[in-house]
This record gives sequence, structure tokens and C-alpha cells, in this order.
Amino acid sequence: MNSPDSVISGSQSSPIKLKHIKAHRSIPTASLQTLIKPLRTRLVQPGKPLPAGSQKLEVPNSIQSDHEVKEYCIENVWIYDISLKHAAGESAPTNTRRDSKHHRLLYFAGGSFQSPPSNNHWKFLSKLVKELHPTYVITVVSYPLAPNSPAPSSLPVLETLLRTILQQAAQDSVPITLAGDSSGGNIAISLALKAVPSINHHLEGAQSQTLSSMGEGGTPLRNVLLISPVLDMRCTNPQISEADKHDPVLSASYIEDVAKTWSANLPRDDPAVSPLLADLTPLKRAGVKVHGVLGTFDVLAPDADLFRERLESVGVEGEWLVWEKQMHCFPLAWHYGLEESVRGVEWVVDVLKRNA
Repeated sequence: MNSPDSVISGSQSSPIKLKHIKAHRSIPTASLQTLIKPLRTRLVQPGKPLPAGSQKLEVPNSIQSDHEVKEYCIENVWIYDISLKHAAGESAPTNTRRDSKHHRLLYFAGGSFQSPPSNNHWKFLSKLVKELHPTYVITVVSYPLAPNSPAPSSLPVLETLLRTILQQAAQDSVPITLAGDSSGGNIAISLALKAVPSINHHLEGAQSQTLSSMGEGGTPLRNVLLISPVLDMRCTNPQISEADKHDPVLSASYIEDVAKTWSANLPRDDPAVSPLLADLTPLKRAGVKVHGVLGTFDVLAPDADLFRERLESVGVEGEWLVWEKQMHCFPLAWHYGLEESVRGVEWVVDVLKRNA
């Protein structure tokens, strides 16, 4: 995806490979941002609060018609495996890598910690399924949502879920990637930070031989992919006010309200909800890579920049795409045919393929 408008930043010795695109916005993208800015925050406003706990998802008919969707419950959390549907009598292709074992990508959809996956999410996930087949299995996690399941009650449930999945993955030699956009990105990296030290300790001994085959840190967790993530519930970065002038989707006041709702009675500087403040060295020790995508017309971008710098400072490897004048979660708008969004998805797919 290299082009005259992109700059590859960082020294060869840097663990972070940064692609910074400084191109002017395409006319369709600029027009869309101008159109939706008067409506900003309304487009992402949560609907009626859902009951406490993980809820069954309503998978769109368009997804079910073209994909195999397997619904099941692990540790009281509903999850959904999505794969390509094959014609009658046609057998699914096998993945010859790693003894025909697929790489599993667990996806946490954004939605202000309060909404299930949107149509944009399902279309984005459908694209990933198609482009990453047969290497990856895409698994959508229906995590418990605020306000009835805020972080203090939701995160322990998800930690138990991930521990169970990682234990099974270690036994089966199946690599795992955690991914998410916006609030889902917050959950993905928070769970990774919690899981890396605990899963290594839990799986010592009897499974040490299996673990040694999984990677540098003895954990099946290979990657975390973040798209426009929420990283600091304090919302105090001085650069947020400048980004707020340009953001066509979110606002500074909106993310403040979301932070209060999700954190509930947890201090907002608790690393469990503000991973920007967490100790990131366990990711380095475990060999877990952290990749990210962000547009600069996003009030969450300043914290994401700081997070990337902190990852680099402790030696965590990863690839990051920073695209100037792009909006929050811009790759999810790929199905509208926007040039930058399409290229954003292509970048995501390329990174995931090379880090399978």
C-alpha cells in the first residue's frame, strides 16, 4: 500500500513500523465528513440499554445468507464463528499451516461500550472473513454491555472467557489474535494485558512443551489489532480539544460521558479501563505484537499516539497506520467505496496475513 502520499516513519531498529499518510482527503470522503458532522454523536448514540450479561446477537440475514454462522456460549458469553458458506457437496478448504489449524481472531465490536455490532461492523467482518480465508476463523464476542454491565462486572466475565479460550488454544496449538474498534479496541488490549502474565503462569508445567511451540512468550496470543481505540478514560489529553474541532463522528463531551458510564465505580485512571496507563512490558516479554489504525480527525487519536509511543519505548513490536484527516474507525466505511476506507481495510488484511 505504499504510495507517494505515505511516509514510513521510524528507524530500522524501532519495534514499531509506522505508516503515516499525509494525503489530502478524497472528495467523497471530505463530502461525507461535512455531511455527517452536524449530526455527530447522534450517529453513534446507544439505543435502549440492554439487560445485564452477554446477549444473543441478531446476525443480519445478509450475513447468514453468504456465511456459515455458528453460535455458542462459553463461560456465559455468546460468541459467533463466521466463515464462508460452501456449495452443497463442496468441502471446506483446509489450512495447511500449523497442521491444518486455523488462526482464531476474536473481535470486539465498538459501540460506546453500550451497543451490539452495527451493520457497518457486520460488513467489515464479512470482508475480513472473505479476505483472510482460510487462514483465519473470525469469532465475534458478544460482551456484556453498559450501563447494566459496566467494566467492574463485564471485564471479569471476559477475563474468564479469554482464559478458557487461551487454554484450549494452547492445547490445540492454535494462535489467537484479539481485535476491536473504538470501545472494542479498549476491551481487546485490556484483556490482552490481563491475560498475558496470568496465562503464562497458569499453563506452566504440564503443558510447557506445547507452550514452547506457540511462540516466544509461551502463550497462544500472537497479536492485538486496534482500530481507533479508546485508551484513557480520564479524557485529559490536551490535544483532544484540537481534534474535537475536526472530528465528524465523536466529540470531547461524548467520550467523557462514555468513560463515566463504562468505568462506573472504578477509578478512571485504573489501567483495567485506561490501558494507556498500564505496564506494557508483559506484552514485550510474551512476544505479543500490537497493531493499530487511526485517523487524525478523531478525538481518540491523541491518546492512541501516546499509546503507540509507549509501546515503542518498551520494545513491543507492531505496525501502525496513521492517516491524516480521516475520521473515527474509517476502515469500517469501506463498503461505501471511499478510497481511504478501502485502503485502510487492505492494510488491515495485509498486516493480519503477514502476522498469522
